[in-house]
Amino acid sequence: MVYSFLSGRELLRRLTPLFQVTDMIEKIDDDFDLVLIADRMDESMVLLADALCLPLANVTGFKVNARKESRVQQLTDGEKKTLRSALKPDQRLYDHFVGRLDERIRYGQP
Repeated sequence: MVYSFLSGRELLRRLTPLFQVTDMIEKIDDDFDLVLIADRMDESMVLLADALCLPLANVTGFKVNARKESRVQQLTDGEKKTLRSALKPDQRLYDHFVGRLDERIRYGQP
């Protein structure tokens, strides 16, 4: 995910050290009023409807490219730890915006 916000030239120039990820997250947070979280789509859609001043009935989402439940493999704790380490920039981005979503829900902010 993080690399989606870098141009090709930027990506080659720097492979995103973690201290730069913080700056990137701040810029994304400044540029976007709301970031939807796929794992929390119901809550995200409620906030989207509120931000757009639309009735919730007028906001919908479609589940596409989702794996069938029977095809989902459960990862061991060790595999999860390895992936979190390898995807640390993405994990920091995700954790930041999940936290922002939780704040908005907790304090009722659009």
